[in-house]
Amino acid sequence: MKATKQTKSLIKYLVFSMNLPTITSITKMLYLIDLASVASTGEQTTDFKFIRYYYGPYDKDIRIIIDDMTAKKELDADVRYLSNGEPFLVYKMPNGTASFAYEGANEQIVRDLVDSLGNLSPKSLTELAYKTKPMTRLGATLGGNEHLNEQLVLTEV
Repeated sequence: MKATKQTKSLIKYLVFSMNLPTITSITKMLYLIDLASVASTGEQTTDFKFIRYYYGPYDKDIRIIIDDMTAKKELDADVRYLSNGEPFLVYKMPNGTASFAYEGANEQIVRDLVDSLGNLSPKSLTELAYKTKPMTRLGATLGGNEHLNEQLVLTEV
């Protein structure tokens, strides 16, 4: 999937605005934004096709796009470590970026969700994603394998 200008803008806005923008938290926010957009407008904000994966909604294209943006220096990444020593990446805007505003589809939905959920941890966002209708409809449980790799239907909220 080739990232549209709007998709890159949305990802940059999440990276700039969220407390801990990891691949997990960005992915869950994109899912929640799409879910809220479908409920409000009938259409997703992004073109991602989320599947039920081990730790909730996932689309491999999100990681590919973020890796590409990082390689092109549109984003930077810092390595941090969990208490058990396992590394993870936290994304940030390149040095010198004082502000970043998202301008695209469903701007108010995006801003409202980031304002209300942007300070949640990746774990909390994952737990929240598991409580959404597309996930509960599958009987998905955190860490379980119910309907693994099945595409989530966001239009039936």
